[in-house]
Amino acid sequence: IDAIMLNTQLKNAQLSGNYDIALTALPEFLPAEANNIKAHGDFTLTQLVDSKPVGKVSTTFSFDKAVAYGTTINTYTGKLVASMSEKLDASVVLKSEFKGAQYEEYKLTGINNTLSARANLGVGELFAHLNANTQINTLTSPNVDLNTINVTSTGLQSRALEASHHVFVNGVELVANHHVSKVAHPFEVIIPQQSVLSLNSLVSQFEPLAQLTQGEFNGRISGDVNLQKANFNLTIDDTSALYNDYLANQFRAQLSGQYDSGQLNVEPTTFNLNELRAGAVVNNINGKIKVVNNSAQAFDISGNVFDGVFELDKYTLLKSQQTANVTFKDIDASKLITLDDKSGITLTGRLKGWLPLHFSDSGVEVTNGNLLNQGEGKLIISNNTAFDSVMQQQQELQPVLSLLKNLDIQKLNSTVALKSDGWLNLGVNLQGFNEPQQQQVNFNYNHEENVFTLLRALRLSDEITQKVEQQYSQKGN
Repeated sequence: IDAIMLNTQLKNAQLSGNYDIALTALPEFLPAEANNIKAHGDFTLTQLVDSKPVGKVSTTFSFDKAVAYGTTINTYTGKLVASMSEKLDASVVLKSEFKGAQYEEYKLTGINNTLSARANLGVGELFAHLNANTQINTLTSPNVDLNTINVTSTGLQSRALEASHHVFVNGVELVANHHVSKVAHPFEVIIPQQSVLSLNSLVSQFEPLAQLTQGEFNGRISGDVNLQKANFNLTIDDTSALYNDYLANQFRAQLSGQYDSGQLNVEPTTFNLNELRAGAVVNNINGKIKVVNNSAQAFDISGNVFDGVFELDKYTLLKSQQTANVTFKDIDASKLITLDDKSGITLTGRLKGWLPLHFSDSGVEVTNGNLLNQGEGKLIISNNTAFDSVMQQQQELQPVLSLLKNLDIQKLNSTVALKSDGWLNLGVNLQGFNEPQQQQVNFNYNHEENVFTLLRALRLSDEITQKVEQQYSQKGN
C-alpha cells in the first residue's frame, strides 16, 4: 500500500467524505494480479440509523496492467457511480476504458464500455434491469481481424439472466438473444436482411482478389451454449462477385444445418448461379451443396456452355487430392472455335465428351479425356496464317492439306490431356469428305495450346466484366 487517505464528516445523520487509495499491487489472496492501482472518490449517505441508507457513491480507479483468468488488461480507467433513493431504488453505472486486452491469441484494442444496472431492493424477488454499450476498435485473431465493433445490450437479471444484444461488426448487423440459468444457456442469433457488400472487409482477409458486388443475405441461429449445439439457416439471394477477372452473377441458395460438438452438417440443398464468366461463358448453373462433419461438397452440378450442356458429378471443397468427372453434350462447335476469333477457321456441328479433372497440390490436370462429334459437321479453313505458312513451306503437303479447307465431317475423335500449367494437348482423328474434290479424308494431328493464357486473354477483353469493375470502382466499394 502506497497511501490511504480518508476524509469524512458526520452531520445531522448525513455521512459524507472523500478518499484516495494507491496500491503497488493487489493482495496475494485475490484471484488476479495488478500493479500501480489508484482509486479516489466521494460519498454522501443519509438515514444510516434505520438501515435504509440513501445516498450516492462515486469512484474513479485505474491500473497499468492486470492479469486474471488468463486475460491480460492494459491501461484501464473506470468510473463507478452508485446511488440509492428513499424508495430503495438502486442504480449503478460503470464506465470503463481499456487500452487493450488479450486472451491467448485474441487481442482487443480501444475498448470503451458503459454498464448500468437498476433495481429495487425492497421486499420481494430482486429484478435488476441491465443496459450496456460497448465499442471496440479492433479484434485480431489467428483466423480473422475485425474492426469497429459496436454492441448495445439490454437485460433482466432475476433467478436467471435474459439479455439481448444489437451488434455491428465491420458493418454487419446481428441481433443476439440468450437466457443464462444454472441448467441451460439457450441463445438465438438473428441476421437481418442486409447487403452482402458489408462482408467485403471480411472476404478480403481470406481472398484478397475477391469482391462481392451485389446481393443480400439473412439468417438465424439457435441453440444452447452449454450443450455446444445449434441449428441454423442462411439465405443468400441475387449475389454477384468478382474474383480477379472472373465474374459470377446472381448466386442463390438457402442453407439449413446443425452444429454439434465441433461438427458442422448442412442438409443437401440446391443452389443456382445465373452466369459465370471465366473466358468461356457458363449459364444456368444448378447444383447441390452439403456439409458432412465439416466436409463441404458440391454435387450434381449442371449448366449450359457453348450452347450445350455440361454435368459435374462432385467436388469436395478444400480437399487437395480428388477427381471430378465432367461430361458434356450438344456443344456448338462453331462457338468453341470462336474462342480464337482470329483463327480463320469455321467449324459447325455438335460435340460431346468427358473430362476427368484430377485435383492435386500442383493444380488441375486432365488425363484420358475425350471429345467426339454428334452427327455430321463442316470444317472451313480460310486466311489462317499458320495453316497457309505450312502449305507454303511444305509443298508436298499441299494436296493433303487443301482437302481440309472444305470438309464435310463424318467422324471426329480427339483425346484430351491438360497439364497443371495450362498446356492442352489434343490428339485429333478427323474423318470426312471433300465435296469439291470428291475425296475421302482420314486426318490425324496433335494440337497444343496454353488454354489458361487463352482464357485469361478472353476474360481481360470481357466487356461485361470491365463494366462491372468500372461501376464498382467508381462507387468506391
